[in-house]
Amino acid sequence: MDVQGATGIALGWPVVPSSTSAHLQDQQLAVDQFQQKLLPAFVKVPVCTDGTILMSKKEDVFIPDDLLLKDLFDKLPNRSLFIWYPSSSLPSMSRAKLNNIHGSIGVQAISKAVGKNDSLTLENDSPTKAARCKVINVGMIKLVLAFLADPALDISAEERHKIVSCLLDVMVLETSEPITVGYNVKLSSGDVLDVKGTRKLRWGRESSKLYMQKSKRAPGYKEKLEFATKFADEISQGLLFEKAEHIPLLAEVVKICSFMDFYGTAVEHILKSKNLQLFPEDEEFLNTASLGRSRNPAVTFSGVALAHADTWSEVQVLKKHSFSGAILTLQIANSFSKQKQNLHSLKFSGITISTFHASDACHFEAQMPIVVYSLRKLI
Repeated sequence: MDVQGATGIALGWPVVPSSTSAHLQDQQLAVDQFQQKLLPAFVKVPVCTDGTILMSKKEDVFIPDDLLLKDLFDKLPNRSLFIWYPSSSLPSMSRAKLNNIHGSIGVQAISKAVGKNDSLTLENDSPTKAARCKVINVGMIKLVLAFLADPALDISAEERHKIVSCLLDVMVLETSEPITVGYNVKLSSGDVLDVKGTRKLRWGRESSKLYMQKSKRAPGYKEKLEFATKFADEISQGLLFEKAEHIPLLAEVVKICSFMDFYGTAVEHILKSKNLQLFPEDEEFLNTASLGRSRNPAVTFSGVALAHADTWSEVQVLKKHSFSGAILTLQIANSFSKQKQNLHSLKFSGITISTFHASDACHFEAQMPIVVYSLRKLI
């Protein structure tokens, strides 16, 4: 028995004589040549307009692989740009198979064919500066660092710290109006179809500016999820524009944690579930990053005293320090709001105690002097 035959038996493969193998190769070559001649013959594909099935040039029809774009282009009157799908009662003709068939004859996916214009114009809107910690905080930086530290990505510590540093320099600007984004597709006739969409934020990586639409009311679950999704996409695309294959994975974990306000235990759970961790060099970078936190009971930075207490015992230790004349602000997550009466019982000499929702904490950064305590992990 020759080596090829022995290998075939060992792996459980059928042993095909070399002459038969050559015959199959000839058949495959013939099929490929037939497809190359046949595919150009498909010049039109079916679309559905107002309940009527029509044939349209394949250059003017697209595979709807992005439902947000599909919704925008579907609003154009008297026109359908997307392939027609027959009744779902035909299991042999699934949408996945139809997408593959249309793709093989030259129909483009809408996400690949669309042009995008997201240049920011603020003609009737003057953005106002907001506190960076409203969106860029310790939990977020920790999450991104741990993702970049995944050995599978093979990103050096120096490079991942450089990637994350662009977030630390971001200036957050709030606008009263939503940010407009334009999309367009070019047809075979040369005509261009334009549609407009809106989004709640845009990150200008080159300018280090993050524009956000100011919320007029407390967001519900839908609004929070919408913001988390857009925020995750914007941040991931900006950070990994040179490593596009990893963008979807980073966007997914950022979206989940953003929806939960990058709450400490939530971030820890996501990291463990994704088998991600911070290495010592990343911990050191995180501790020295300009994020308004310190391991010391209090640190003075630009005239503002900042401190974090992550456990109740740390709060007791802080009582030994004197912050005469300062304002002590207790930052409380939603789950701890019922503990406000306990927090008010704390007595710090010369310090005024106030409580408020965590999302409002950033607004106090401009006051001087202030001591800010984060009680996200208490009780």
